Amino acid sequence: MNFFSLPPSGNPIPISHIFRATSVFFRNTQGEDGFQEIIKTYLKVKHCLLVSSGTAALWLILKAAKKIEQKRNEVIIPAYTCPSVAAAVIRAGLKPILCDINMQDFGFELEALKKKINFKTLAIIIVHLFGFPSNIRKVKQISRSSNILLIEDAAQALGNSMINSPQEKLGSLGDIGFYSFGRGKPLTLNHGGLIVTNNSQLFEQIFQIYQTIERPSLTENFLLLAKLYFYVFFFHPSLYWIPQSIPFLKLGKTIFDLNFKIKKTSPIGVALANKSIGLIEENKKVRQKNTTFLLQRLNENKKVRQKNTTFLLQRLNSFKKINLPAYPFPYLRFPLIVSSNTHRNRLLAHLRAQGLGATMFYPCPLNEQPGLKEYLHDTNIYPNAKKLSQTLITLPLHQEVSHKDLNTMVDIITHYL
Repeated sequence: MNFFSLPPSGNPIPISHIFRATSVFFRNTQGEDGFQEIIKTYLKVKHCLLVSSGTAALWLILKAAKKIEQKRNEVIIPAYTCPSVAAAVIRAGLKPILCDINMQDFGFELEALKKKINFKTLAIIIVHLFGFPSNIRKVKQISRSSNILLIEDAAQALGNSMINSPQEKLGSLGDIGFYSFGRGKPLTLNHGGLIVTNNSQLFEQIFQIYQTIERPSLTENFLLLAKLYFYVFFFHPSLYWIPQSIPFLKLGKTIFDLNFKIKKTSPIGVALANKSIGLIEENKKVRQKNTTFLLQRLNENKKVRQKNTTFLLQRLNSFKKINLPAYPFPYLRFPLIVSSNTHRNRLLAHLRAQGLGATMFYPCPLNEQPGLKEYLHDTNIYPNAKKLSQTLITLPLHQEVSHKDLNTMVDIITHYL
């Protein structure tokens, strides 16, 4: 048995931050205002609001949007995304409408998106998968021409910006955006979500609903503390294999669940966020450094695309069985597209055997997701969503990934493809 196992995503939480959060909890202080003011300045937005999760944040946005546009009830979402997006739409009493993706930035296929819009369309949810920017400028043009709300799912993209435009932070460019602080996200706090917007009318409706929801109970707060200490201890390659081998934890499983909690954020989460906010840029730099290293090693037969790109892209572009990212971006996970499902599964097995944190990400388009199919009643085929689900491998890029690990990934990829 291999006792080395890299976590697929996330980032370490300093134990001192957990101690601080514990102290704040027992002193019964909140500190939300301070964190929210920092976030508003960082993202250049007028309004923000902390809640219990990214899914709860999306639910709040949709409930508020429905109050403003009561005759509309359809929400267009990517056919390949997290089932929690669909869960939030359904629980808000709305109908998810699936749209195929493109294989360049994994955002909407624009012509397909235009065909999905009708007089019942309330919102479009654009997803920045792996933290990489979708073509929000084009999607914004489409949404505005039909007076449709554009929601940015930046759950995987906190801190990331449009390419060559660092002032344009993902999540702040649509009508409204949301982030997640859950396990495996750019700022991992194991709890919390964030809504950001410059739309005062929409935010007012959101805040009215927000005032009706509860804060986590004492039991839930103690459970969060326990999870945080558990996470800090096991987020290490020499120990991660332990929780990974416990079935009921369902690590790495993609699950559709309508029973997600909708609550205000925990004081523990607020304290941890206040203490950890400085890690956003630090974590992003680590992911970008590791992405660049991988790209430099995987493209030896091509010119370096950017000044610092001399290693990962260079060794793998000679292989016709894989497609690599074209840009050394601070991805949440490094996306690698293999030529076929057979080659993907074989390569994935070898990477996993070495404990390198490789995953296949979401296993299928949403209309094939167990538990969700009966809500969608959608028998359409989404070719790109299907292709990505069958050929994608993601590799970890966080602080626990060493250059030795990255080199081993490259060696396995070049050997087995």
